[in-house]
Amino acid sequence: MWCFTRHKKIRGVGSIRRYFIQWSPVVDYQDAYPALGSKLLYQWAVLDTHDTLTDHFKHLRSADELQRTLKACGMTDILSSYAGNGVEARARKLE
Repeated sequence: MWCFTRHKKIRGVGSIRRYFIQWSPVVDYQDAYPALGSKLLYQWAVLDTHDTLTDHFKHLRSADELQRTLKACGMTDILSSYAGNGVEARARKLE
């Protein structure tokens, strides 16, 4: 992605970039958030691309399964529910 940005003034690079973005698994925010700067945009691209490509390997759990697992680990005051980023849970472990 960065080579396209560095050479964007060369005729035809914009078209090649759009085609590449359409078919590439790399997540790109250059057009959406140009004010963030290249370093932060690069970090976001790496992290979000990793998240996108590893979805197949995630072990999704229901709120009930997560609650049972926390209880088996000796946790108390367990709250688990579906929220912002999937299943969220809070618990305490007394020592």
